[in-house]
Amino acid sequence: MPKLKNQLPKMCKMGNYAVVNYQKKKTVLGRWGSPEAKQSYARFITNLQNNPVDASRPVTATDNRGGLVSELVALYLDHVKASNVHHTHYSHCHVLLTDFVLPYYGEVFADEFGPKCLKFVRKQMVKSKRFCRNLINDYVRRIVAMFSFGVEEELCSAQTVAALREVKTLRKGAEGTFDHPPRKPVPDKEIRRTLPFLTPTLQAMVQLQWLCGFRPSELCQMWVGAIDKTSDPDCWIYDLSKHKTAQHISGRKIYLSEPARKLIEPYLKGKKPNDPVFTVDESVRERKAAKRAARKSKLTPSQLARDEYRAANPQVFSETYNEKSYYKAIRRAIKVGNKTLPSDKQISPWYPYLVRHSTATYVEETQGLDEAQATLGHTSANMTRRYSKAQQAIQKRVALKQTNPFVETEEEALNPAQPPQDLDVIDVE
Repeated sequence: MPKLKNQLPKMCKMGNYAVVNYQKKKTVLGRWGSPEAKQSYARFITNLQNNPVDASRPVTATDNRGGLVSELVALYLDHVKASNVHHTHYSHCHVLLTDFVLPYYGEVFADEFGPKCLKFVRKQMVKSKRFCRNLINDYVRRIVAMFSFGVEEELCSAQTVAALREVKTLRKGAEGTFDHPPRKPVPDKEIRRTLPFLTPTLQAMVQLQWLCGFRPSELCQMWVGAIDKTSDPDCWIYDLSKHKTAQHISGRKIYLSEPARKLIEPYLKGKKPNDPVFTVDESVRERKAAKRAARKSKLTPSQLARDEYRAANPQVFSETYNEKSYYKAIRRAIKVGNKTLPSDKQISPWYPYLVRHSTATYVEETQGLDEAQATLGHTSANMTRRYSKAQQAIQKRVALKQTNPFVETEEEALNPAQPPQDLDVIDVE
């Protein structure tokens, strides 16, 4: 059967996206099966049918005005997912672009997305009350970064990006915005009171995080092969190849002191280099063993039968903790502890990220700002000051040590000398 020359191109699936092939060019319509992709395909076919004479010119979404915003979003999300950046970057971009950009400007050409469009998207984020002011400003910068990527892919012009960069950030107190209170370091006594309600594995993780200033993600993904025990006779060295600021600091090494080594050693026995140091399975076994040891009644035959079944069919857990499960374990421990403690001795809620602030504050107070910056792995001291709250404590110590150098005795300070009353006035003419 001869091939029809005037047959309309079909919508095809390419990975997770819908595309259409016409005149040896591929146009991305959006996510496969989404209403936006179907609308883009219908508009594509309508434009093609309305321009049957000039068939040599591709009547597609990628004409002289560049590509659609939906096409740019689809390509940019793939780019972010494939890039070697922190995994939270993709999550933030996905929420931002699918919830606030595509619903309003998915069918608009990228070069038609100007500063007013960007301010409209920002206004919708403010109205949603989902994000604080700083996060909204960060999301605006991510949108500009996406259009900068579009210049590389020839989906929009450099003038569009330059215009978007002129949008000013939201200042503190802007209408409809809110700011979270600054994070404060968790007091050591609160950590100390929480430890008895944690499993030994989680106790070691919390204490190690305080000693080394780990981010929760860095601590949870700690693996045996990255710990160097031979290079330095004084300290073990943990080579942290993947971390949040890896694009700024190519290599980051954490020196493990004697207290840190004592916490880690029990969890290195019998493990291979590719094994994680802390596992969920060990923590669950410790918790069950503690419950069994605290049991007062005898085991029933049904309980013994369940134990045999569980031994033959062990429950499968995720290999390591992550930021969320680590936080939930601490929150659960605080909740359990508060049930047993009197009302006047309740444990105040805290979460793992605050432990890093505690480390920064302690190191700056006892050793200095440069030491705190090196411990946390920051590229600038200003970032360390955001984590550390030692400046006020240092300022208080300075104030308590101050003396007035302009008085000699305490009596003179209480009764300052009065200026003479009968001064000769010199008339200068």
